[in-house]
Amino acid sequence: MKKLILGTVLLSTLSFGSQFGNGFNSSSNDSSSGYKGSSGRTYQYDMSNQNDRLRYSTDTGAKKRDMSAGGYVDKMRDQHKGQYGGGIYDR
Repeated sequence: MKKLILGTVLLSTLSFGSQFGNGFNSSSNDSSSGYKGSSGRTYQYDMSNQNDRLRYSTDTGAKKRDMSAGGYVDKMRDQHKGQYGGGIYDR
C-alpha cells in the first residue's frame, strides 16, 4: 500500500510540474530519452535514466510490449550485455 501511495504522490508531482514548466513531464510518450539495444530493438525508455524508470513503472502498455514473445528474448539478450531498456517498439 505504501508503494501505491508513494507512486501516486510522485506521479501527481510530475504531472503538476509539467503544467508549470519545471522540466518534468508525466506523459509516457513525451520527453523520455529512449534507448536502442544491440539486439536492434528500440525501447521507449532508457532504464538508466531515473525519469524514464518512473514513467515506465506506470506505463502498462510498455510493460505488455516487453512481454511479447520475440521482444522478451531480445530484451534478455540486451540485458546480458548490460543494456537496459523498457517499452519495446516494433523494429
